[in-house]
Amino acid sequence: MARPKRIILLLLAVFVLAACFIAGAYFLDYIVQTRVYKLDYAEQILENAAVYELQPALVAAIVHVESHSQRDAVSPKGAVGLMQIMPDTGAWIYSKITGGEAADFDMSKLTDPDTNIAFGCWYMRFLLDKYNGDTKLALIAYNAGPGNLDKWLDDAEISPAGTLSRIPFAETERYVEKILQTKETYETLYEKELS
Repeated sequence: MARPKRIILLLLAVFVLAACFIAGAYFLDYIVQTRVYKLDYAEQILENAAVYELQPALVAAIVHVESHSQRDAVSPKGAVGLMQIMPDTGAWIYSKITGGEAADFDMSKLTDPDTNIAFGCWYMRFLLDKYNGDTKLALIAYNAGPGNLDKWLDDAEISPAGTLSRIPFAETERYVEKILQTKETYETLYEKELS
């Protein structure tokens, strides 16, 4: 009789461990989704991704990497808001979107999620169009600036045959990798929400 009891206790222990493992996996997914890779501003992301024909997961990844969804984030270099737009770039985007004067742009609008995401998406579309739909090049330009990227593309040592072989700025190289990895994470975690 002792042997069947041991088997039952062993099976019960295996069941409890399996249940704990499954519950732990769901809890870990919950923590990752709600604390690490949040999807704040989903409405603005989806709306502007549609307007500017961008992948919503790409926009979500840029927001996550650039500001961790902090609307009033300011970088050490002065980039502002969710998608970290430099004030001069924001004024230039304002002039392009509205036809108004760049000098008329209210810089405090860069901390407004609606404005920041709209401007960031417009700018990402502009860069994608400038670099023939190449997401990697557009991201390089988003981080390092189109002026730097254009110089690198014209430099035969960095871009043999006009194709960028390496990114001279280590920070920009890490940035592009991080955005593309984060984009994949958002596609996995928020497949329904971002489609």
